[in-house]
Amino acid sequence: MKKSLIYLSILSASISLASCQGKSQDKIYGEEKELVTSIHPMTGLSGDVTYKYRYSDDYFLSSSLKMDKNLALLSFISTMSAKDIETASNFATLNGFTMDASSLGEGDTIGYYLSHRDTDEYTIINYQLKGYFYGNEQMLENFMIGASGFHHNFDYVKEIVYSRLITYIKEMSFTKPLKIWINGYSRSGAIANLLVKKINDLIDDKILPYKKSDVFVYNFEIPKNKPIEERNDVKNCFNFINDEDLITHVPPSQYGFDLYGKTMDIYQENALDDISSFFPSLRKIVFTERIYTKDSTGSYMVKEGGLTKMSEYFDYVCSQLLKVNTEGGYDLATREHYHNYLEIHLYDLYDFFTSLNAKQLQNLSNISSSKLLEIFERVKDDKEKFYNYIKEFFNDAGITIYDDPFKDIIADLQGLLAFFGKSKFTMFNIAATFISNVNYVCYNHCPEYNYWLLKKALNI
Repeated sequence: MKKSLIYLSILSASISLASCQGKSQDKIYGEEKELVTSIHPMTGLSGDVTYKYRYSDDYFLSSSLKMDKNLALLSFISTMSAKDIETASNFATLNGFTMDASSLGEGDTIGYYLSHRDTDEYTIINYQLKGYFYGNEQMLENFMIGASGFHHNFDYVKEIVYSRLITYIKEMSFTKPLKIWINGYSRSGAIANLLVKKINDLIDDKILPYKKSDVFVYNFEIPKNKPIEERNDVKNCFNFINDEDLITHVPPSQYGFDLYGKTMDIYQENALDDISSFFPSLRKIVFTERIYTKDSTGSYMVKEGGLTKMSEYFDYVCSQLLKVNTEGGYDLATREHYHNYLEIHLYDLYDFFTSLNAKQLQNLSNISSSKLLEIFERVKDDKEKFYNYIKEFFNDAGITIYDDPFKDIIADLQGLLAFFGKSKFTMFNIAATFISNVNYVCYNHCPEYNYWLLKKALNI
């Protein structure tokens, strides 16, 4: 009788434990939810795409110093919902968050969304930095890297988003311990990457009353942002990149940039074979072997060099072009040269091209390739002669250019084109190479592709 009672007690306890474990698993993973948002315009497609995910407060119970694959996927979905206020608010509401503040991020900054969710023990802040569907001016700022130090624009915006976060926390007067969740995609991910370093340093200096283990940062498809010599001591930031996404290769390694945190490559050669099961309209696009450059020295086939990926091609071209001009002329071999010869002109060039009307743009697009090739042949002319030729070139398209600022701009561009023209890779043919692979280049930065790659890499 006693043995029977013992066995019954053990059986009862086992059933109770199994029941508790089942409930715990449900709590950890939660119910499957959906985020429906419009397809990224870079795909060239229209319509909506549906992302599936699960939310649970338990993702934030463990230390942020250890990567959580479920939180990684959720963070990706969070960045996708940061497309606009309606989508971000719907995502917040569906997961029990209250949307508190937002900004479109005009000018040279970025947009953001700030929301919070209270649990019994703590408050979760979701700081979503807007990484896509932003304006041309913000796109331009990605190229404003500065002559030295951190990426100039990213570091500048980091200070803005940090100040906004701290102001928000003070205004909300939260009473429970905080879990700060930050996520970004592309441009915004690079800024979030710098932001977590600043927060960590201020925690170490006891200026911020938080714990690094309560600051969770997940970023996706991000460009580089910090000087490589800066020590990487950030352990609560996880960067997921598709190595075939060229955005993750800029600024080029020759300029000495790197990232904070742990970076994981999610590229898999065959991962996109069955992408149609997720999103039927997307098709697998591969790096075509037809890519080549031609110049007076003959032809260079990518295949001959053993380059089978667009990222390898891009890195190889950079390694060939970003070299010192031993004749003492123009080059982009260093950040300082890039800044002095090209970056300082980007604002003026942007203002110029955005000021053109539809007819003028159409006239430019109708210019023959032979006429464009002639520009590359005329770079050997003296500066005044080349400048007058360019003025005439634009005048034929019904566009007037003025000495200030274009005389200086065209002089610098002439010097660069003359140097690059001596390379095995002419600028004209490099452009043709990337244009012929434009779908492949764009798709590899699109959220739809990278969501699929991420799920494969995380095995979810």
